[in-house]
Amino acid sequence: MRRVVNAFGFLLRGEFDLLIERLSAVVRGELFASHPLRVRIIAILSIPHTASVSMSYAYALRQLGFEVLETDHYSRKIRADLWIVFGAQVISKLPPTDKRIVVQLEQTSSKRWFSRRYKARLKNSLAVIEFSGSNLIGLRRFGIEYPQVFLVKLGCMQRSLSESSVRDIDVLFYGDPYCDRRQRFLDVLSSRFNLHIASDCFGLEMFELISRAKLVVNIHYYEHANLESTRIFECLALGTKVVSEQSPDVDEYDQSLSQLVDFVPVGEIDQMCDAVVRNLSGERKESFPQNLERFRTLVNGRLIYNLARVLVGVGVDLPDNYLLSDRLLTGNPVILALPETTDRFQRAKSHFPSKFEIFEGLRSKQSWKGCGLSYQTISRIACQQQLSRLWIFEDDAELPENSDAMLTIIESYLDQHGGEWDIFCGVIARFDQLPKVIDVREFRGVKFVVLDQMMSMVANHYSSRVLKLLSNWTPNESGVDQNTIDQYLNRHVRRVVTTIPFQFGHDISEFSTLWGISNSGYSHLLRRTEEELAQLVLAFEEEGEAACQ
Repeated sequence: MRRVVNAFGFLLRGEFDLLIERLSAVVRGELFASHPLRVRIIAILSIPHTASVSMSYAYALRQLGFEVLETDHYSRKIRADLWIVFGAQVISKLPPTDKRIVVQLEQTSSKRWFSRRYKARLKNSLAVIEFSGSNLIGLRRFGIEYPQVFLVKLGCMQRSLSESSVRDIDVLFYGDPYCDRRQRFLDVLSSRFNLHIASDCFGLEMFELISRAKLVVNIHYYEHANLESTRIFECLALGTKVVSEQSPDVDEYDQSLSQLVDFVPVGEIDQMCDAVVRNLSGERKESFPQNLERFRTLVNGRLIYNLARVLVGVGVDLPDNYLLSDRLLTGNPVILALPETTDRFQRAKSHFPSKFEIFEGLRSKQSWKGCGLSYQTISRIACQQQLSRLWIFEDDAELPENSDAMLTIIESYLDQHGGEWDIFCGVIARFDQLPKVIDVREFRGVKFVVLDQMMSMVANHYSSRVLKLLSNWTPNESGVDQNTIDQYLNRHVRRVVTTIPFQFGHDISEFSTLWGISNSGYSHLLRRTEEELAQLVLAFEEEGEAACQ
């Protein structure tokens, strides 16, 4: 129905070319949704304004094994299997809809660039890459949202200029200076420092200026603007210090960014001047080179993984090992979440303890495959790190009130009474057939049950044996009726530990990204399964008592 309404909108506005382009994209997308894209050559189409970001993408894609062509225009003569486009709002001619991914770098806090034409170009692309979590929420207002959108945080371009350049500019500001709030800052800064203002300067010419500067000041165009992170990452890539106004979305960025950038409160000109003095005099950031190198390594490793994640998500046939990169699991438990589902992702960050690690799950045009690939990748990383066990929670899991104590009780039971356990299953959604009860034990006020089957991935604790099983899952063996990740596990596990009643839950207010239905649809299944299990446990206990008599 939404597509029909959109189609009438194109007709009423007389945008017949956009309607034909959209229809073509929908038909091609649905006809070939299950077919992998064979991609060997990727072309990057970029305007000078976005050169630093496009160069970082080119480096990351080459690290993933692709041949990358860089160009400033589209031509059919350029033989590319896939195009990644920067600056789609100003480029006159774009690649075909089913071969292009558009990287969206404008701030959605302003409608300045979001013309009808630009929004249509975004909607009609194979996918849209967004660099900011806050922007994802803004894009939803334009009808550009999951599953079309992917979140890819910025990386640093490889330094194209020597860092030994003579730094003969004390303070540099670059960008549009022609707004009142920026002018107020620049008037004061120019009266106190050797300030160089550059506008209408981009690409290599801009990089040369940045490499000559001892310091760059970042001043918001709008008072409540999000962080101009493309500018900041560009400066850091060239080894230049930055003093910046704070922003409402600064918490989205890794804490290591605050070790490199001197942030000052919004609108505080005197505090910005004080920060400039600190940085020019060397009072701050004595460890700047070391912190900078760690930061570059961190963000570029993340960029490589995130671009691999995008390519898999749009159907590119990508070797499994490309998803591992140098990733490490730094926390246990792990929360599996998709950053593009903004409400669920925010819930994951607020609902679970901060020590839990959020792992950005993989995606596929067929959601069950993306789910399986996520578990496969997490498990392969865990096996590489030789982890003996691992908790994995999905982002809509509900924890018991005293979750730390309950996790400790469960782990202690598994250590002392679990025997050769395979998996602890916090919630069991259903039984394909009634399970066999192997054992029932009370431990520290909790009734534990050992079964021969399971069916749910919401809140589980995996043994090393099962982590290895998960790492060997493949999406190509059979279809959704037999090869979802929990069906696969159920065929291989023999000792499943759970509790009665279940200690974990499933947030019914959320919407399933896997099956496209509300989680409330699972409620009756969970209740029925818990009732079935309670009856089986009661029968097991009565049989045991009869045997004792």
